[in-house]
Amino acid sequence: MACADVPVRLPATISTELYGDVDHSYSVVKTFPKDQEQDLDQSFYLELRNKERQFVDVNFDQIIVKSPAESLNFSLQRLGRGRYEIKINQENLEFKNLRFEVQNKEIKHSLNRLSRPSKKHSQLKIIANPEYSLLLELNLRDLKGNPLDLNYYPEVMVEGEAVMSDIRRIKKGTWHIQMTYSEGNHILYFSVRANGVKLERLLRFQHVEK
Repeated sequence: MACADVPVRLPATISTELYGDVDHSYSVVKTFPKDQEQDLDQSFYLELRNKERQFVDVNFDQIIVKSPAESLNFSLQRLGRGRYEIKINQENLEFKNLRFEVQNKEIKHSLNRLSRPSKKHSQLKIIANPEYSLLLELNLRDLKGNPLDLNYYPEVMVEGEAVMSDIRRIKKGTWHIQMTYSEGNHILYFSVRANGVKLERLLRFQHVEK
């Protein structure tokens, strides 16, 4: 077991914290798919609920990952209220030996993988472009073309000088994203990460100052 690191990369939008007591019968851990098979990092999706089945937060030091066979190095990232990503950097990780504990009680571990987004079927497009602002529509689909169901906001990453001001879920698999950028010439590349998978450069945007 090792202490969790403070996450370097933050989600695009973070809901306000609501701390409380976790009901372990309503909480669960699932596995994220890997970005690449050779990637040593394995991510897990932790969902925490209270006795009313509402999402609740805990302090990072209350989340513990154990393995009786080996010492683990893991990091934590908050995805939204009551939802976290646990990333373990370990080669040949034995899932059956892992123990996830929150507030000193074990959380159920499901080996069911979350749906993987498909770059082929997903799309990020511009639906409005007022002055120094972009309204984007993100449509995430799985390998079969079905809308991707997420319990938290997807992470939007930008190469270039732009800032996200808002993200909203429109319907299952669809979000509207508000971006702003400064004066001057810009080339922006947008990537998206959801369910542990990064979709590189879904959109390229160029602005030429007149």
